[in-house]
Amino acid sequence: MFDPIIYGQSIKDLNGSFAMQDSEHLGGGWASNHNWPFVYDAFYSFAYAIDALLKEGTPPGNIKGKVLAEAVANVSFVGISKAITFEDGKRPGDWAIDNFQPKLESSAWNGWKAPQVGSLENKVLKWKGSQLVFFMSGATWLAGSQNRSSVPLERLPRCDDGSTRSVHGGCLLCQAGKYSNDDAGRWASLSDPDREQCSLCPVGTFAALNGSKACLPCGPGSSTCSGTFGTLCFEGQSTCSPCPPGTFAQAGGRCTLCQPGTYSSSEKSQLCELAPPGHHANGSGVTQPSQCPMGLVAPSAGTIQCQPCGTGSFAVTATTCQKCPAGRYADQVAVTACSGCGNAMTTVSDGASSFDACVCAAGSYGTGGTCNRCPAFMDSATGTANEDGCSLSSFGLTLILLAIILPVGIACSFGVIVLVYRHLQRKYEAQKEAMLQERLLSGVDAVNNLAHPMVLISAQSLVAISSELLRTLHEGIRNDGLLIYLDTLESVAKFKDQGKVILFYSYQWLSWSRAGPDEVQLACMKSAVHDVCSKLDVEVENLYIWLDIVSIPQCSVRLKNLAVNALYTYARQADVLVVIAPQSTHEDLGLEANLATYKRRVWCRAEQMAFFCSRGASSMFIKHCVEGMDVEPVAESYMQEVSNIFDGEITCCTRKHPGGCPCDRLGLVAPLTGMYFDLHTQQQCGIISKTGAETLDFIKQRKDAIFPRNIEYFSEENKSSSIELFGDMIARIEAFVNRDADAALQLSSSSSKDATMAHVATHSNLSVLVPDACPKERLSLSSKAGTLLPSVSAFQPTTDTITSVDL
Repeated sequence: MFDPIIYGQSIKDLNGSFAMQDSEHLGGGWASNHNWPFVYDAFYSFAYAIDALLKEGTPPGNIKGKVLAEAVANVSFVGISKAITFEDGKRPGDWAIDNFQPKLESSAWNGWKAPQVGSLENKVLKWKGSQLVFFMSGATWLAGSQNRSSVPLERLPRCDDGSTRSVHGGCLLCQAGKYSNDDAGRWASLSDPDREQCSLCPVGTFAALNGSKACLPCGPGSSTCSGTFGTLCFEGQSTCSPCPPGTFAQAGGRCTLCQPGTYSSSEKSQLCELAPPGHHANGSGVTQPSQCPMGLVAPSAGTIQCQPCGTGSFAVTATTCQKCPAGRYADQVAVTACSGCGNAMTTVSDGASSFDACVCAAGSYGTGGTCNRCPAFMDSATGTANEDGCSLSSFGLTLILLAIILPVGIACSFGVIVLVYRHLQRKYEAQKEAMLQERLLSGVDAVNNLAHPMVLISAQSLVAISSELLRTLHEGIRNDGLLIYLDTLESVAKFKDQGKVILFYSYQWLSWSRAGPDEVQLACMKSAVHDVCSKLDVEVENLYIWLDIVSIPQCSVRLKNLAVNALYTYARQADVLVVIAPQSTHEDLGLEANLATYKRRVWCRAEQMAFFCSRGASSMFIKHCVEGMDVEPVAESYMQEVSNIFDGEITCCTRKHPGGCPCDRLGLVAPLTGMYFDLHTQQQCGIISKTGAETLDFIKQRKDAIFPRNIEYFSEENKSSSIELFGDMIARIEAFVNRDADAALQLSSSSSKDATMAHVATHSNLSVLVPDACPKERLSLSSKAGTLLPSVSAFQPTTDTITSVDL
């Protein structure tokens, strides 16, 4: 092997010096250069490499062989012979170093030279004709000649495709499972990393014969893999094996496990099959799908996990859930039969999910599971609670009419019929009036009272909150001491009197299984805090936020329902509403979510309408979370796009009301009814505000669309039915208010203040506490001040004053 250091020393001994002898050798090209610049640069290439390895901490004993060769290949510096760089382990001058030749004796200087015999083009050596190449062995070769018998083995060209050069210089056929098809005829040395060699056939291909120039792909369903699941794959194979059951392979691919929801029952499968309906394939590499257990169903092919039939339904087959028929209920999931109500009881509709839905059947009355038959000739509607609900049956009415008709005659009987009809008509009208009063009270209460405390979080806490803590929802954040509770509308008003501003965040949920904003929406909410403070000129410590998963309990269904029913009232109490609508994606549907999809959501429209009716559109903003954009006011035409609340989209309808659940749109009837009743009453009494008058005029122009009489209800079987929403409630409200505006005003004044005063009259303790900070902040302040607990501002309803009370 050529050793440039030893060889350089020998040249130095011959010449006595590395110094240039005359101007003949000053950069005159390859042919005129003295040999020493190459030897000198070769020496320094090794010196640079050794120095770099030592600096890296390589032990001196390890600086040899491949370690040293790789370090030399990375050397780069400006040498005497030229810039020293290596391409794939070769340098354009390596042939010149090998080609040292003595100069002719007649030369002015008796030394060595390295004539140019070729050049490196695209990493391939192109020969210069009619030049003799001198090898260190003493042999010579005419550059470019096909007669290479005198060429040393390490300088021979590459072997033909399907072969490789042995260390002894001969060409050997590649073994089965290997191939070669490098550029034949290309020159390389033994030290060249690109020297031809046989490569292993990749996974999924094979070479059955020696001397293969290329590998062939395995057939469909086969590969070069083995093992129980066929996932242990090998290169360099001479044959292919069939993929085992539970796997598949395309031509030339590897054996791949069937994905969850699919299976393959035989070997050599090209594709996995979907688990048929009524079965599931839970996991990867399934060889046979499993039938769903009793009470669980898989309605479609490709099911990963069988799902239980929900409450109010039962599994008819392994593919179908069916609602419990009238008179039966299912209060647990995954049942194969519904329980009977018993004791002459029934249910109002199919799909009952608890015994509480069982009521007395038509013709009887009672509560608590005990039913009694109505008296003779009396009848009742399903669910009648007491005997007063029993009325004359059609059969009893027939008997009375016959008793009257027979003795009196046809003329008299007609008069009796008229009287009976008028009586029944008056009774029916009275019942409808009572129902109207009851629904009005429910609506007024929904608008003017807090069914559940208004729960807020400070803007500073929301900005600092981690995603992990936010995912613990209301209960986890409450336990961390970050929430403020305002129990009544009076406490809300007093809280805002302290200079606090309430921000209501309205946004679209983008998952059916994960509550609250996604990461994109949460970042947008945090960013909007600064914008709102700047827009309203509010200090951040005075800004408090209502956010659904923070402000609504999630663990207790009863408390959650109370808070959801008060959602409309929460929105009315806010000072500013910001729509959070960045570009994002729905987790389950995979659809793009943005401002357009937000505006189509029923609950989002209801929140905006509630705020609009109280504050108008001037305090409504949108946050797109586009770089360089702050919150921006809604356009003048914005409310026209979202006012038709019930034309929007809602999850229960999208999912076709699983288990026969009631439509969530029904929950908005009471607050919207109360809102319209309040506004219409104020207008008739001449006490309506300018914002209220504009809002009422806006609503009346779209009254039929905002308050639809009926809506379509779609079941899981995709059957539709029409159910009453507002019916003739709006017309009856207007008639009631127009007939007796004072009575309507008195009814409308049934506010939370009345409820608070009644509570004060019964209890001696203070009823309304107005906190000035959340528990965690108050404890922090008290520890700094050296007190046990801070005081809180309390509203004394009887004197309407603020006092300081030590708890």
